[in-house]
Amino acid sequence: MSAPNLTGRDLAVLIPTKDRPEHLENVLQSLAEQTEPCGRVIVVDGGQSTRAVVGAFAGQLDVEYQPCHPPGQLRQRRLGLERIRPHDKLVALLDDDIVLEPDALAQ
Repeated sequence: MSAPNLTGRDLAVLIPTKDRPEHLENVLQSLAEQTEPCGRVIVVDGGQSTRAVVGAFAGQLDVEYQPCHPPGQLRQRRLGLERIRPHDKLVALLDDDIVLEPDALAQ
């Protein structure tokens, strides 16, 4: 049996964050610059609102903002995973201080 032919569009990226808008902006920018775009990005914010940072990428990424109070890495990840849909065949959990190379999602 051969492996399924998956692309970046099959990937949902979950990013928990807390009080680091400049880090979040960097990771979202690196996702927006991918040569192979991802399917969805889910930002789960446990701190001060980064809604404006997320909103700035709405035209470049299929991005969602989800507040999470009280915060906590496990709680934020669980909340993000609850937003995964059946057509999201792959899920990546990224810290908010990750910056991807432009071809990170390419086959």
